[in-house]
Amino acid sequence: MRRRILWKFGDSMPIYGHLIIGVEGSGEVRIIVGFPVSAATVSFAKICGLNDESFGYDYQQCALAPEVYVSATDDEGFTIAYKNIPGVLEINYYVS
Repeated sequence: MRRRILWKFGDSMPIYGHLIIGVEGSGEVRIIVGFPVSAATVSFAKICGLNDESFGYDYQQCALAPEVYVSATDDEGFTIAYKNIPGVLEINYYVS
């Protein structure tokens, strides 16, 4: 079980994770972590290629530059928005 961060106690670490979603084009995905989120960061782990050789920003296989960012936080988690994803979105996230 993941615990909520209580900075005043100083005994819990921020939550981080890895997520793979089969999406295409643009849209939003809501991620529920089970506690109020005050801040969230998201970044690409792998993009565009569907094989193990295309890590990072492999724009040669993308028609447009892909984007991913946190669009909202709430009492149960956060929402990410993505644009120009060619089929698989693989991200890392960090939540506090």
